[in-house]
Amino acid sequence: MFNAAVHAEALRTSRSYGFDVSVPPVDWRGLVTRRQEFIGRLNKVYLNNLNSSKVDVLSGYGKLIGSRTVSVNNEVITAPHIVLAVGGTPTAAPFPGAEHTINSDQFFDIKELPSKVAIVGAGYIAVELAGFLKELGAKTEMFIRGEKVLRHFDQLVRDTITSEYERSGIIVHRNSRIESVSRHNTLTVKTSTNTFEGFDHVIVAIGRRPLTDGIGLEESGVTLNDRRAIVVEMWMKLFKALPLRCAWVPPKVISMPVLRSIQRLQRNS
Repeated sequence: MFNAAVHAEALRTSRSYGFDVSVPPVDWRGLVTRRQEFIGRLNKVYLNNLNSSKVDVLSGYGKLIGSRTVSVNNEVITAPHIVLAVGGTPTAAPFPGAEHTINSDQFFDIKELPSKVAIVGAGYIAVELAGFLKELGAKTEMFIRGEKVLRHFDQLVRDTITSEYERSGIIVHRNSRIESVSRHNTLTVKTSTNTFEGFDHVIVAIGRRPLTDGIGLEESGVTLNDRRAIVVEMWMKLFKALPLRCAWVPPKVISMPVLRSIQRLQRNS
């Protein structure tokens, strides 16, 4: 989707470089279909790579039944070390009318490019969605709780992206807390200070929660915080003396550059 937005932007700016190019509307259905086909091919590539590397792949629901033991489909596997990499799922919208919204996982179920869309959230997923929807032709509005997007990023990044998004035509509603979403043909977003109408979709991207429920963590001595994230030390190891490592479910936000730095430190430790 990012590459599609890049191509759309290049087509629009090509006149400045001497190209007389018209910009047709994006074939949204075709774009989504080709994206899904690419992901399917990529999944097969990864699986083939695992198979060629002699990695045993067990498809099923895994659960810890001890510090060195995992149960998958009633099959018990024991190993000296276990990596926890269960990923996450979008945080549910916490306001009335949430049933009228979609989350970032449901985004690719949209059948047609929306003419007007609301993005609720200020993190990198919300920013990505807003950016490429705007470039592909949707009138895009963001509802953020603070003054700028990307609260956990460097100040220069936050300032630059917020101002550039507004310059590009994205409407950023600052200090906005959603009170409700309702449907009357189109969707209406009500905040604590105003009401905004005419949206085809309201996409909620306010964070993700770890998928740590029901997999035997606490019974195996793993400590979780109030967000159900695994409590780890700076090397992504558990604080307790358990032969477990954690990946993708840390207790606080970690950006990709920081995560890569942690990975390099781990390899060299």
